[in-house]
Amino acid sequence: MSAAALRVGWCPGALRPMASGDGLIVRVKPRGASLTLLQAGAIAGAAARHGNGLLDLTARANVQVRGVTEAGLPALTIDLDDVGLLDADPAAESRRNVLVSPLAGLDPTAAFDIRPAVTALEAALVDAEDLGDLPSKFGVAVSDGGLMRLSTASADIRVEAARDGRFVVRLDGDDRVVATCTTRGLPDVALGFMRGFAAWCATESGLRRMRDLVARVGPEAVLDGPKWTPHPSERRSIDPSLTNEGRRQNPPFRVPQAAPRVENSDGDETSYRPREHKVGLRPDRAATDEPSVPIRPIPFVGPFTVGSRVTLGVAAPFGRLDARQFEVLVRGAVRAGAEGLRVTPWRALLVPGLSPEAADRLAKDCGAVDLIVDAADPRLRVAACPGSPGCRRGTTPVLEHAAAWAALIGSGDSSHDILLHVSGCAKGCAHPGPAPLTLVATEGRYSLVIGEAPWNEPVASGLAVGEVRHLLPINLGLDRCP
Repeated sequence: MSAAALRVGWCPGALRPMASGDGLIVRVKPRGASLTLLQAGAIAGAAARHGNGLLDLTARANVQVRGVTEAGLPALTIDLDDVGLLDADPAAESRRNVLVSPLAGLDPTAAFDIRPAVTALEAALVDAEDLGDLPSKFGVAVSDGGLMRLSTASADIRVEAARDGRFVVRLDGDDRVVATCTTRGLPDVALGFMRGFAAWCATESGLRRMRDLVARVGPEAVLDGPKWTPHPSERRSIDPSLTNEGRRQNPPFRVPQAAPRVENSDGDETSYRPREHKVGLRPDRAATDEPSVPIRPIPFVGPFTVGSRVTLGVAAPFGRLDARQFEVLVRGAVRAGAEGLRVTPWRALLVPGLSPEAADRLAKDCGAVDLIVDAADPRLRVAACPGSPGCRRGTTPVLEHAAAWAALIGSGDSSHDILLHVSGCAKGCAHPGPAPLTLVATEGRYSLVIGEAPWNEPVASGLAVGEVRHLLPINLGLDRCP
């Protein structure tokens, strides 16, 4: 079965919850990847009072409250609204999909502080009512070029801070820079590409994400809209200031032969890069210091130094924690003198600005309630979805099985990619892509997929849990089975 055939097509929010196997899912979308401790405490309390006490940390840096009843939903939304966690309406909430470097404004290795640009972009998205027809998963990632970049995070438009004080912009599915802009210009640039995508969606079928459009027409045609599609042989050298008749017009952004350098990000001009570079090259690698292959932040769990202070990374096993665990984290952060939490797309929370002693105390408190504070914890190398009973599609308690199988992997390093993906169905929500080993559940048994995605052909099917336990060490190259 193809991935497209398995898509549901929309994401829940706080104002538009989604029914699941254990009740309503209410997704809270923090602004700028930040939660105050008051907001975090409110989420924990709301989960305990109005949900089933379970929460999820998502790959989009959101926090989900699970098991909410229809009767409890109004009180929960009031609790969230009281601490500033609600948007004006469901449409505005759906548009505000912005991933942000989790340590934005705190990381001395970053190119510059991207928070003003992120705030402006989020505000512009809320006001952009004409974007209502965009797919609900469509989003922008804004990376500060520091310790925690967003190279591996899902995004349709990728914005990266450069050392010259500007942003460079890429579209998912193509490695080349399509635009540069300053902080003030970022909302116009991002919205320009989003409106171009929306225009294409109105006339072209099957466009779920930006990479689908880029594969079909090339990045240069996104802004032009569906009035003109270049021939494939011409896509890679088209000047975006040319109309479909070939006459030059005033482009949406200035088109210099070389993007100008600026000393700071206070200007409002924008510019396009020339497109003489071949596909797959990074013409602005020196400016952005972006590597040619995706990286994962190292470390993102446990204590690590950021500037002169310590940040503690706290992960939830498979992204799942309960209200009590969250309360322990929040109360410990208050005692440690933290000002807030940062939410990451790696299903972990960061507590920045701590002393070494405070970070150690908080790590012990979190570890005592089974939160992950050790980067070598094997559960970090396993992806798993809620499965049954939390998901309507699920028929198998995959979280229970994933926890047992993680122990077979043994201690490792969080710099490694996922080794094992345990999926409740072929949709593969927890890790929608290839993994060294994927187990797809059906009615308590598993299909084994090696080196491919959950929806690809398995090499074995109908495996019982005990059979999987014996097969895992062999297929993962481990020399023993605990």
